[in-house]
Amino acid sequence: MTFEHITLNNQKVVGIQNVNNVLSMRDVKSANSVPVIQNTGSQGLVTLIDGSFTGGSSLVSAIENDAGGLFARNIVATGYKSAIKNKGSVISGQSISEFYSFQDEPLYKYSLFDTPKKSLNLAVQETPEVPWDPLDQWVNVKDYGADGSGRKDFDNTPAVQKAIDEADKLGKTTLYFPKGQYAFGDTIRIHGSIRRVYFMMFGVGAVNSEANKFGDGRPLIAIEEGIHPTLMIEGVGRPFGTGATVGLKTLFKHVSSKTLVLKNLGGIYENVPGSGPVFFEDMQSCGIFHSTKVWMRQLDPEACTRLPTPPVDPKILNDGSDVWILGIKTERSAVIVETKNGGRTEVLGGLIYPVELVPSDKPAFVSRDSSHSLSFVIKADQAAASHQIIVEETRTGQTKQLMKSQVPPRGNGVMVPLYVG
Repeated sequence: MTFEHITLNNQKVVGIQNVNNVLSMRDVKSANSVPVIQNTGSQGLVTLIDGSFTGGSSLVSAIENDAGGLFARNIVATGYKSAIKNKGSVISGQSISEFYSFQDEPLYKYSLFDTPKKSLNLAVQETPEVPWDPLDQWVNVKDYGADGSGRKDFDNTPAVQKAIDEADKLGKTTLYFPKGQYAFGDTIRIHGSIRRVYFMMFGVGAVNSEANKFGDGRPLIAIEEGIHPTLMIEGVGRPFGTGATVGLKTLFKHVSSKTLVLKNLGGIYENVPGSGPVFFEDMQSCGIFHSTKVWMRQLDPEACTRLPTPPVDPKILNDGSDVWILGIKTERSAVIVETKNGGRTEVLGGLIYPVELVPSDKPAFVSRDSSHSLSFVIKADQAAASHQIIVEETRTGQTKQLMKSQVPPRGNGVMVPLYVG
């Protein structure tokens, strides 16, 4: 569960009580005398950055962590006995720059090389807002001949491209797809005056394989230059029909300098070096990020693990970028994030749930001459359904592995409040 910009007032017992779940939170404010957060049970993980707590009682701590995992950063608790009570011990101080549980237990490792044991603390940007324009600025793709009935023998590309081009001539800003199922045979180019593409949770598919042009790797949607600095694309539903994505490997290709916001979507994203920053919100998406800035909130990169075939592996490839992730949940056996070529990746809380047997040589996270800080758990219904290699890290030709036995257990899985590499 991912929470951001949460305010708690007038609770009588506790603000948030977490019982063995996984919470990722940023910017939590509280005006209470009772504890703000209680993390009860041994399997819960709370990851919290930027907490401001006022009105506290001197009899209790603001955050009470019983036996589970906790990563906290930039916490100020006014009036409380302390900011954190961990496993029955009060951690002195009403402000905490950074704290993670299990750090004093010698059996466990939280880095493989000589690394400062602090998170990357990457700069955070809020997701840009794109205004909702009046309805006379909206363009309906069906007015230009698009067919949302789900026909796999009808290519909607010409009609949709005509709608985009005509919208640009008229200076209109919103392109929308009435809810339905639309098949495509070639790339749609988003450009000009469009600053919002609203799919209304449509189903996307490729026309019959002999009629589409996606076999050479071209994307379904290319984000090109336009007159507005930010483009919002939202509301793409699941693929539809047998062989829905035959030949289609990339859904979004970012080839412009504009900022891109992807929200409530599924599909595979890739950019070209030099493209603008990208924001993900509530995305069931995998991504390849080349030399850019990325902020991701509530990420679930699992829908792309089996489609296309072969599966996407790694699910997130950070190639020389800054990638910030608040809350991740995913399934299936694959590398979750690979960071290379000097990239920096910060994962702030998440649940890795393979739901299948994981090859013994498959790491969960990989870093190659790069930097990452990670907070997460692995859930496994049986021992072999967990990654045995938690992190694989290479520096200047030397490769080391963090094994499952070297981090705190969580049932058949693991608990990692913080890893730094």
